Amino acid sequence: MGQIPSEISQLTRLVTLDLSFDLVDTNLKISNLQKFIQNLTNIRQLYLDGIIITSQGHKWSKALMPLRDLQELSMSNCDLSGSLDSSLSRLENLSVIVLHGNKFSSPVPETFANFQNLSTLSLSDCGLTGTFPQKIFQIRTLSVIDLYDNPNLRGFFPDYSLSESLHSIVLSNTSFSGALPHTIGNMTNLILLDLSFCQLYGTLPNSLSNLTQLSSLYLDHNNLSGSIPS
Repeated sequence: MGQIPSEISQLTRLVTLDLSFDLVDTNLKISNLQKFIQNLTNIRQLYLDGIIITSQGHKWSKALMPLRDLQELSMSNCDLSGSLDSSLSRLENLSVIVLHGNKFSSPVPETFANFQNLSTLSLSDCGLTGTFPQKIFQIRTLSVIDLYDNPNLRGFFPDYSLSESLHSIVLSNTSFSGALPHTIGNMTNLILLDLSFCQLYGTLPNSLSNLTQLSSLYLDHNNLSGSIPS
């Protein structure tokens, strides 16, 4: 418990730093994130889940800007607030972004669609607003997307091709609406599809029967009609 010493920043050869904690109310804190990581320019994996980060607004994301080699960022339940800043897209090597359990009260930046190596995007329970950028569904490397419990986040499935690498889509308790496109059947690697408690309508496309790897399907509490594809 207590303050994590900023002297960790003197470990300039660090490639992986994991201080994450699963329990609530640990009282572990980082009061100055910029000072804490300013010299860790070789970091590729940074896991700070459950650590209270007192840098608010844009300060926490701007503090990450020197970490140009960063590939995996996990800062869930860090008491972050303010907007989800588009400056994060400058960290172009990011493949994992896990920020669930924070309170951003902002849209997802359009620039997040520019990540060329993104495989995991977890933004559940973040107070997201606005319309989710459709182009993110087309990121070639994307395999997991979790937007659960953002009731003020609107969104639509694009009519054009979705990323075939996706194997987990969780959009439950969001304001995603519209009909499911026929192209959803192109995601043949999909294992989990959770669209419960959304605002979807229309009939289920026959192409759903192409999802032969699917093991979990949740469509309850929508306005869907018609028959279930065989």
